[in-house]
Amino acid sequence: MPPATPRFLYFDLGKVLLDFDHRVGCRHLASHAGVSEELVWETIFESGIEWRYERGEISSREFLERVRESIPTLPDFDTTLALISDIFVARPDVEEILDQLARRNHRMGVLSNTCEAHWQHLYPNRFPFLRERFRVHALSFELRAMKPEPAIYQQALELAGVSAAETFFVDDRLENVDAAARLGIDALQFHSAEQLADELAARGLLA
Repeated sequence: MPPATPRFLYFDLGKVLLDFDHRVGCRHLASHAGVSEELVWETIFESGIEWRYERGEISSREFLERVRESIPTLPDFDTTLALISDIFVARPDVEEILDQLARRNHRMGVLSNTCEAHWQHLYPNRFPFLRERFRVHALSFELRAMKPEPAIYQQALELAGVSAAETFFVDDRLENVDAAARLGIDALQFHSAEQLADELAARGLLA
């Protein structure tokens, strides 16, 4: 039996809607600060600061202050956030799928673990489709919860005004997909745009 047709579609941001590489941001910042890429990586990611930032536990200013403790040669606030955020690349193959879904008037949202700096870099102008295609944004730094925690999915459902059984969700990370599925969401692990299109067609969302 084919899956039921969902009423709302949630998409992960990184590695689904857009490609990204945190190492690019580390290289950008290392070059400007005159330190090694590994020091930047260790300071931001291995220390857990980025996790707390994405979860909304610390503000952008607090994030920068914590990083500056280890890298005092950081550039100014705006430059630093811009350097660590200029890491995203468009996925035209996925955008074409979004265009098809929009023409069929499907309701769509973004459900993402992301930080304030990255979102402000992307939205609303860097990638206009994020503004044009998605009316609901369930973002970890705003909701103070991160995938695969149940709380972020529950809040995402409330934001969209739908039940789990009425919702489709696609993410590149299996643990996030499994967590959504345990709540009754129709969840798919993303592998390619072609696979995504086939799975959407199987649900009656694409012709």
